[in-house]
Amino acid sequence: MEIKLYKPMNGSKLHEGELVGLTEEKNIKVIIDNEEVEFDKKDVALVRLAIKF
Repeated sequence: MEIKLYKPMNGSKLHEGELVGLTEEKNIKVIIDNEEVEFDKKDVALVRLAIKF
């Protein structure tokens, strides 16, 4: 998944990883570089599939 944020997190507005799921609070859980990261839904501008060739 590609996730674009309204404001930078860890120095970047664009993050790419594997979708794990949603929390009860509707936050988005993603695995990025073997680390599980949670994005607050209100901070996310865009989520889309990342196509790799």
